[in-house]
Amino acid sequence: MRSIAHRFPAAAAARKLKVATAGSWSGLKIALDEFRHSTRLEDAHAELDWYEVYVVRDVGARNRTPSPSRIPSPRLRMLPQISGKTSSAEAVEWAQMAYLACILFHDCQGRDKPLLPTRILDVGRRGGSQDIKLHITRGERERYFCLSHCWGTAQPLTTTRETLDEHRGNIPWSQLPRTFQEAVTFTREMGVRYLWIDSLCIIQDDRDDWKKEASRMFSIYENADLTLSAAAAPDSQGGCFATPPSEYVGWAVPYRNTRFWVRRQIDHQGLLQNGSGPMFHGGGPCPLVTRAWVFQERLLSPRVLHFSRHELVFECNGGCICECEAIDNSYIWHKKMWNKMRTGADTAQRTWAQILMAYTKLNITNPSDRLPALAGIVGRIKQKRTGRYVAGLWEETIVSDLLWHVATSRPKPSTRYAPSWSWASV
Repeated sequence: MRSIAHRFPAAAAARKLKVATAGSWSGLKIALDEFRHSTRLEDAHAELDWYEVYVVRDVGARNRTPSPSRIPSPRLRMLPQISGKTSSAEAVEWAQMAYLACILFHDCQGRDKPLLPTRILDVGRRGGSQDIKLHITRGERERYFCLSHCWGTAQPLTTTRETLDEHRGNIPWSQLPRTFQEAVTFTREMGVRYLWIDSLCIIQDDRDDWKKEASRMFSIYENADLTLSAAAAPDSQGGCFATPPSEYVGWAVPYRNTRFWVRRQIDHQGLLQNGSGPMFHGGGPCPLVTRAWVFQERLLSPRVLHFSRHELVFECNGGCICECEAIDNSYIWHKKMWNKMRTGADTAQRTWAQILMAYTKLNITNPSDRLPALAGIVGRIKQKRTGRYVAGLWEETIVSDLLWHVATSRPKPSTRYAPSWSWASV
């Protein structure tokens, strides 16, 4: 769809909006209705409520935020502009500020440098070699990031027993899929040297190594300074970075001695509610958050930076913010649930029930992974519960745990990977 800004320049918008009277919200709203109708925004499947009018905040000395007396209506919000390109220097600066604010004002993670995982990618420094290498750790403590991504139908680059030594020496840039390249680039831009990616840091054809590292998943994500979420990428070639259509970035509308902006609102529901709805109006789903493996990655990570199709979204144990500032903390229900258990404000039994209700709605490629994909969460909950954990159920609450039912039917797996009395068998 061609951008509305391209088809209907700001001059045309200004002519329509001049009928609004200063300080009159109703007059301005009527003018906007007329403008949207005359420009046929409904032809682009755009409802009135999908657009917002605002005054830009903090746009520099030449275009300072106007004083209240010069704003067309006191009900116009002052909002920041989104970066318009999630790979830009402005986007990196926004992410750094969100990250710094979390460190200063939240208690999401300890201040000490954590132990590095068994293996981790050494991405080097900004301005150095593009190539990376797999580092075998020896008890070092250092900051690191994780990447949360969809594998998709095509298997991404992996470390196997055959390629382990080769990857320890060097992994050429040209061999990395786009999502990995862009995660490495962003990690370097943030001033961090180490990045953990599951397909490269776990030996994929070594079952014992896979089981061992899967059992450590909770510590890997909990200790990461930041998890980069390739939210809009369906596979390893989808990438992290995006440039949204200009209608989401906004265009200026002159008004008397100042100007305001109009942009299409970004719908965040699908991203922040585990894929329960579309991520954007007409923009398709957010593939990553529909995946079962990703659920524990989001839950365990103290901080997550989502690369969506339109902007960056920063979520942590203490709150959530996006570039357009449309999100509030009510969206991070999963973080609130998890924090209540961690702090003792809620029982581990109740938290487990809530986890299963959300987790079992998500998609998983291999039915055999249904229980392993929860191993990290189970590892943390074991510290809060007594008794054994068997096939998705807990010994001390076995009677109530057996009272599960299937809310929506789905095909049964041809091979059963859990006992028939376990929810993981269907």
